Amino acid sequence: MELALMPVPPSQAKLKLIIPQIKSLPIGAGYMYQSGRATINITKTEGDTLFLTATYDSLQREYLRLEEELVRFRDFSTYQSTSLMTRGPTGWQFFWICFGKCSAIILSFVFVIKIKKRT
Repeated sequence: MELALMPVPPSQAKLKLIIPQIKSLPIGAGYMYQSGRATINITKTEGDTLFLTATYDSLQREYLRLEEELVRFRDFSTYQSTSLMTRGPTGWQFFWICFGKCSAIILSFVFVIKIKKRT
């Protein structure tokens, strides 16, 4: 299984404010601008402090998609490894295993018999 990264189209959110607009805001109020998948939030906090938050929706979605794919891959590989451990040899494999064991036993007897005939 191969993971391929999908290209994410660029998107920008630009917000232009002038100082009087910011000064006139009450504490806790703010501005939000969204352009495509990009979002910017500006909130006025205590004093002259501004709190800025920028998010990009498709990157969050891409992260969740890749995380789900990773979980699915882990589950699949765990299932395969447990199924390989619990499953025995197929009929043809079992035949060759038994054939090899019988051949080893017969060759051992032949070897022991030849050694005893020499002595």
